Amino acid sequence: PWMFDTPTLFGVNLFDQRQIFYYDLRLTGASVRVGRRFRWPDYLFRGDWTLRFQRNDVISGGSYYLEGTTTQVDISQVISRNSTDSPIFPTRGSNFSLLTELSGGFLPGNVKFSKHIFNADWYVPILGGNRIALALSSTLGFVFGIGDNPRIQPTDVFFMGGTGLGYFNTTPLRGYEDRGVGPASGGLAMLKHSAELRFALSINPIPIYALFFAEAGNVWKEPKVTDPMDLRRSAGVGVRLLINPIGMVGFDYGYGFDAPAPGTPPPGWRFHFQFGKGF
Repeated sequence: PWMFDTPTLFGVNLFDQRQIFYYDLRLTGASVRVGRRFRWPDYLFRGDWTLRFQRNDVISGGSYYLEGTTTQVDISQVISRNSTDSPIFPTRGSNFSLLTELSGGFLPGNVKFSKHIFNADWYVPILGGNRIALALSSTLGFVFGIGDNPRIQPTDVFFMGGTGLGYFNTTPLRGYEDRGVGPASGGLAMLKHSAELRFALSINPIPIYALFFAEAGNVWKEPKVTDPMDLRRSAGVGVRLLINPIGMVGFDYGYGFDAPAPGTPPPGWRFHFQFGKGF
């Protein structure tokens, strides 16, 4: 991340993956990523750019996706600003990011879409100290097909529910099953809000904190049917601890208040195990 003694990131990724869920998909390709910390508007801004070539082989579409082979070349840009005071237990500051991705268009390949994801996190200290903090997060995403046959792949649409652990492109929503919110085949629009009240039980030598959370989100088939008031709600409690070299490990117990689909009952209480901060 510090190439040529400058704040520049450079990375190369070669991959050959196979995903078997209700569909069977093999992804083969390569990507090149460059990142750079900015001086303007201030040193907290950075940009990351990725160029990716990918071959998609839909072995089985699970009645949702067209079977066969497609190729895609895409470029993506992430502009972000991070002013948080800690990567483990932030109590003040914010973290904003905007992803813009283009596949097809003037680029070769037969997968054609544009993707846009905005994420905003805020952290507010409670009682003026560094032991209790309110964490707020919002994420909004859209995918727009280009042309009459965009051939958008399962890895490029939105899924939601559970923790997302072990699933690709899944936005966590505790209190619900993994990928249990929204269309089974994924959607092209996504919205989620989260709030956590965090209590640091220990900072050193092992960071441990407990939390109360409330969140709401949903995934829609098309951007034009997005309804910001039609959200699946949940609330619960959890705990986080940092275990080296694994990283942050979490345990949550959440209650889902709303039916994930028409005609189904609310999921009620669910236990979740996850890696990461919980949003």
